[in-house]
Amino acid sequence: MTLQNQNLEQFSFIVSHNLRAPVARLKGLASLIPYDLDKEELKKITQMIKSASLDLDVVLSDLTHIIDIKSRPIENREYIDMTDLFNSIIDLMREDIETINAKVEIEIQDANQILSIKPYIRSVFTNLLSNAIKYRSHNRALVIQIQGHAVDGFHVFKVIDNGLGIDLHDGNKSKIFGLYQRFHNDIEGRGLGLYLVKTQLESLGGDISVESNPQGGTSFTICLPIN
Repeated sequence: MTLQNQNLEQFSFIVSHNLRAPVARLKGLASLIPYDLDKEELKKITQMIKSASLDLDVVLSDLTHIIDIKSRPIENREYIDMTDLFNSIIDLMREDIETINAKVEIEIQDANQILSIKPYIRSVFTNLLSNAIKYRSHNRALVIQIQGHAVDGFHVFKVIDNGLGIDLHDGNKSKIFGLYQRFHNDIEGRGLGLYLVKTQLESLGGDISVESNPQGGTSFTICLPIN
């Protein structure tokens, strides 16, 4: 029931803040159109309407994606070769990795074959690796470590980086997987990725936790049931 209440609070947040803001902007801009406007004013308002419409579309798209994950039953499970999966994700990011001279180390022991939903697993680790690249430190070369092993009925994976890190004090640790939560406002992002990661893992019966320090890097631990 607690998790259900948290989910309801998240959707309430979307409706009360993220949907109302662009809708209010559209209503306000639309109210200006009947007045006698010159071409420059009309052009400016039209551009603002377009911007507000795009913001609204993004929020609706996010909401649809989240509802899809939460409502879809666990199906189409298959055995996934995690080494192959990680290598394919790295290949997709090859240009970014080589451009910043990053190093990715993979060490998987007894968790190479897992039974799960491949698109979800790919999405989870693509998000985490993308974040490691996005939130890297410019004072040192990025190193990402991917570790995997089996323990107590779970496949446990760690994604560790030496990037900017996050200040997890003052309640930030409980917020980091929340919807539209951001901790580096100077870097472009929507604060959706980690929320989707946690949502996808929970739909698979798994979970994720984090340890981090400012300028000390970040370590995400993912637990997935073996059966």
